[in-house]
Amino acid sequence: MPTYTYKCDTCHHVWDELLDLGADAVECPNCGNPEPRKVMGSPAVHFKGTGFYTTDYVRGRKQGARKDQ
Repeated sequence: MPTYTYKCDTCHHVWDELLDLGADAVECPNCGNPEPRKVMGSPAVHFKGTGFYTTDYVRGRKQGARKDQ
């Protein structure tokens, strides 16, 4: 089950909620606001640098391969 972070625009309360994909609507546990805002976080995976293709997946002969292959 994914964890979502919510923020209430009425009372500015911020909390995390563990929800199923088919869960009902969430309301603020502090003031009861029926429409809290979902806070967008940073992704779990960061791709940095020039990329894996140019460094890890170079086409051509593999090291240790025989020349007659």
